[in-house]
Amino acid sequence: MRFKRWVLLGVFVSGVLVEPMVSPAASIIGNLSTATFDVAQATANGDSVGIGFKMGTAAYALGPATVQLFVPSSLTDSYRLSLYNNDLSNNPGSALFSFISPTFQSNVFGPYTFAPSGSFTLQPNTVYWLVLTYSSDSTNQGDVLGNLHNVVPTGPGASYVGGRVGGTPPTSPVPINNGVPVIFNFGLEGTPLASVPEPSSLIMAGIAAVTGLGCWRCRRTMKALV
Repeated sequence: MRFKRWVLLGVFVSGVLVEPMVSPAASIIGNLSTATFDVAQATANGDSVGIGFKMGTAAYALGPATVQLFVPSSLTDSYRLSLYNNDLSNNPGSALFSFISPTFQSNVFGPYTFAPSGSFTLQPNTVYWLVLTYSSDSTNQGDVLGNLHNVVPTGPGASYVGGRVGGTPPTSPVPINNGVPVIFNFGLEGTPLASVPEPSSLIMAGIAAVTGLGCWRCRRTMKALV
């Protein structure tokens, strides 16, 4: 009976060990803190802009994305943001995930933050695209803001791939302005996911450790009785 209790205790301890390790949210990649905007990519109804990045060696839980935009009228115009995979031509392929659009303000140049609509894991060594699509009930054009000073987005979790413009999804190269390609200003956050051993391995290790301790206690008790 005592031996069984030690085994059950081992299972309980193992269950405690497999609790997920949570890290604080952090920047994955961006250039908002260092880039000023001096160029704008005009977008009409249905036009899109793509911002590509390649994840490093760590996985991240996807967090909010912030982009510098201009919206002419909050009554008729808006942007939606989606996460796309990378196709064989190194362009945005298919939509994987959508963000919740913020409340836009009319005639305001400013950073807008799009919140994730749920949970999504960015896999290591994988290329993704943030795709902004403009919609309008009028002839207004919005703007996705960028820089011409080669202020490339950087970060601990990903590297910059480039930009795309065009329809949905966008597949055309970004414009060259005065001999310099447009670099869009954005930031992406996420939570680093620490790699942990398989739960089954931890359970077995916990059972073995506590069971061994139980056997040792049992042997000591039996010797004392002799």
